[in-house]
Amino acid sequence: MSVKKYISNALSYVFLAIGAFLCYRFFTTVNITEVYSYFQKGRTWPIVCVGIVSILVYIFRSLRWNLLLAAAHEKNTSIYTSFSSLSMGYLLSFFIPRAGEVFRCVLLKKFKDVSVPVSIGTVIIERVADVLMLLLILCASVLIVNETLYTFLYEFVYTPVAGAISHMSVYKLLIVLVLMVVLTWVFIKYIYPHIHQKFKNVLLSTKEGLVSITQLKQPFLFVIYTLSIWIGYFLMTWLWFYMFDHTQEASLVQVFFIFVIGTIGRSIPIHGGGAGAYHFLVLQAFILCGFTESIGQSMAVIIHGGQTIFTLLAAILSLPVFVLKKV
Repeated sequence: MSVKKYISNALSYVFLAIGAFLCYRFFTTVNITEVYSYFQKGRTWPIVCVGIVSILVYIFRSLRWNLLLAAAHEKNTSIYTSFSSLSMGYLLSFFIPRAGEVFRCVLLKKFKDVSVPVSIGTVIIERVADVLMLLLILCASVLIVNETLYTFLYEFVYTPVAGAISHMSVYKLLIVLVLMVVLTWVFIKYIYPHIHQKFKNVLLSTKEGLVSITQLKQPFLFVIYTLSIWIGYFLMTWLWFYMFDHTQEASLVQVFFIFVIGTIGRSIPIHGGGAGAYHFLVLQAFILCGFTESIGQSMAVIIHGGQTIFTLLAAILSLPVFVLKKV
């Protein structure tokens, strides 16, 4: 096995270990019986609304993907086929982070003979659009919830790092510095050339899909779909707050802050849809917004658990495509 493969596997295990540690740390402090009791007292209509919004987000993602595929001259794809491929891809990504992005392109090839390089190119365009939206949301959070965000970063980033450094001896600091130098050298020597070459190969093989963004007949529609997807993501957090009396009075700013922190947690490539990282970060966000620890724990479990169930249900809805192979 090459050094690059060892490094890639090591990074996967590191993220898996981080997720497992955070899950252990979170769930060992959670009273599941209390969470279940809390859930039973909640209203039903927000669950239904979140489910509807989740399906709508999948539909908008399918429509956006089809828009790019059509621009890349791949017009033989129905909304249901795209929806099904997307749903199964999301399900796989839940277990293996990012693997679903390629898997959905393979499924599209299987059922509609859409070129895999072309569809991967369109997926890259989608990811770029979503990253830009995430950056826009982070910039907005700096303006809207700057004080709360500053407190969050101070308590959970600066303070732990500064505390760890202050308790280190000179020898430990030297070891850390040496490790940083070694890791930097390994990155420059082994990882960067591999990433550069792989990125170059991907660009060449997916060129037709990548240029689809320049051939869109309805670019405004692409923007509308992207905005609709992210508004849906926000609603999939906000609506849960109306489930309980303790949270329905939360301000829009508080909900937005928790949504931003939760989005960061889900973006970390950890198995289980950011399990552990999402729970830990969202709990801290709830506490900073003035909620009790038990409410923060319950909401983190319910929101993440609810979305996990909806991901599974969407994949189940997609099964007829795989059974019939005609859609």
